[in-house]
Amino acid sequence: MRTIRVGGFFSGIGSHISACERLKDRAKFEYIFQCEFDERTAEASDVLHGAIPNLGDITTVHDIGGELRVDILYWTPPCQDISNAGQMAGNAKGSGTRSSLAYEVPRILANTEERERPRYLVMEEVPMMVSKKFKANFDALLGELTALGYQHEWGILNAADCGVAQSRKRCFVISKLGGPAPKLPEPIPLTTRLRDYLEPEPVAPEYYLSEERLKGLVWTNEKNAEKGVGYRFEPKGGDVIAKTITTREGTREYCNFLEVDQ
Repeated sequence: MRTIRVGGFFSGIGSHISACERLKDRAKFEYIFQCEFDERTAEASDVLHGAIPNLGDITTVHDIGGELRVDILYWTPPCQDISNAGQMAGNAKGSGTRSSLAYEVPRILANTEERERPRYLVMEEVPMMVSKKFKANFDALLGELTALGYQHEWGILNAADCGVAQSRKRCFVISKLGGPAPKLPEPIPLTTRLRDYLEPEPVAPEYYLSEERLKGLVWTNEKNAEKGVGYRFEPKGGDVIAKTITTREGTREYCNFLEVDQ
C-alpha cells in the first residue's frame, strides 16, 4: 500500500488528520508537517494526533519541496475577516488582514519546484468566501493557483448532507495539479440525529438551564411576539439536526436547547 504524504497550512488542531484516519483502511498516510501560528493550538494537535513538525508562521515558509514534499495539502485560511461573526475587513491580497494570509499558499507553491508541488490541494472556508462581497477575491486566489497548473472544483457542502446531524455549511475547493479535479461528494442520506451524539443519562446539573434563565428566554419570546418579530427560543427533542455550535453557545435564544423531562 503506497504511503500518501500529507501537510496542512493553517492546520489548527488537525481536523484534516482526523479525516485521513477515517480512511486508514483504504490508504496509509504520513503526516509531514503542520503549519500553525498559535503554539497552543499546535500543541493540542500533537496531543490528539502525535507530534508533527510545525512550520509556525506561514509568512516565514519559503517552499515545501525536499523533505517537506507532500501529495495532499490541506489549507483552511483564517475566516475572521470574511465571516458574518467577524468585522468583515475582507481578504484582498495585500490588505494585511488575517484572511488575506490565504495568498501565502500560492506564493509558497510558486517557490516550490513544479515536480515537488502537491498533486492535490483541499481548502475549507466559510461560505462567505464566495459571497458577492468576496467572490472577486476568491476568483483571484484560485487564479493564482490556476497559473501554477491547478484545476479546481468547488462548492458549498453541509455537514448534514455528509452524515453528521448538524447544519454546518462550508465552502470546499479541491484542486488537482495538471488535470481535472475530482467532483465534490453528492449528499448522502442522514441516519443520525442529535440524540445519537449525546452522553447517556444522568447529565450533570450544570448543563441544564436554570429556572431564572428559562423565565428570561420565555419573557423574550413574549416580547418578540408583541413586536411581531417571531419566536427564537424553541427547545427541541433529540430527534433533530443540530444548529451549528458556536463559541457563544448558550448565550442566544436560537442556540441548541433540548427539552427534557425533569
